[in-house]
Order: sequence, then structure tokens, then C-alpha cells
Amino acid sequence: MTTVLQIIEDAYDDIEVKSAETALTASEIAKGLRYYNRIVSSFDAAGLHLGVSKANTTDTESFIPDFAEMLIVTHLGIALGPSFGVVPSAALIAFAEKALNDAIAATAEIPLPMVDGNLPLGSGTHGQSDYLFHERFTGTHGQAGHSLREQGGETLTDDTGNAITTPTDENN
Repeated sequence: MTTVLQIIEDAYDDIEVKSAETALTASEIAKGLRYYNRIVSSFDAAGLHLGVSKANTTDTESFIPDFAEMLIVTHLGIALGPSFGVVPSAALIAFAEKALNDAIAATAEIPLPMVDGNLPLGSGTHGQSDYLFHERFTGTHGQAGHSLREQGGETLTDDTGNAITTPTDENN
């Protein structure tokens, strides 16, 4: 279990503002908590759900997946740096980018297999086959080949105008 305070301390340590041996001031902790909550909220709003929620106190202890912890620590360090006149190192920025890519990969949803019943709209075979009951049908409304709803079933006409009738559920 990791506390929010440990994440904040790691972030300050990454940007070399405070060493692990130096205690943070109350204002530094409060600022770290505000930035922590902003980072967690911004990733959530962007659709990257880390399984981490905003914290009210720094002693909030929770399970944070490793990929999420590294992502939050690195981005927190980058966000806090300018407040102390620190430009984050290229190594920290590269590590933050890697942590982001790892988090995206870890939270990516596995695509469901597409079966006929759940294909995206427009991806079916509509318009590719113009045969029904081995009879060809094409055309526009009111012309040969167009489907017209009539009592007793769906009526289709072939390209010569002959009716092709399919029974309704009531007639089956």
C-alpha cells in the first residue's frame, strides 16, 4: 500500500527539490496534494482510468497499480517543478512519456470479436446482395424491385415487376 504522501515525496525527490532525508513543509505537502488530485482528475477526464481516486489527505493509503504510481509520480514532478524554478530533466520527461505509454497499454480494452449481431453500423452486407429467395430485386420506391409493406407480409418485386412475397410471423 502506498500513501499519497509517499507519491508526493517521490515527485519532489525526482525533480531534486527535496531529498528523501529532508521533510516537506506543510505548504509543499498541500501543494503536492492539490496537484496530485488535478493529475488524477485530468487522466480520468481524458479516458485513462488508473483505478486511483482523488485524495482528501496525504495519509490516504490505497493500492495503486505500479504503472499508475509511476505515471502520477513523474507527471506530478513535472507539474511541481516550475513552482520551484526547476526545469524537469530530459530523463524525467522521457520516463514520464514511457510511464504514459505503459499506462495506456495496461488500461487498453481488448476488442471484442465482431460477430454479425454486433458489427458497427454500415459494415454489413447491405447493397452487396440483391437476391431474395433466388429472385433478383433492385429499384427505387414505386418501381420494380422496391420493397413495399402490404398486409400479409413484406412484398418485394423482382426487376421485371413480379411480386416476391414473404410471410409475416402471424402466417408462419
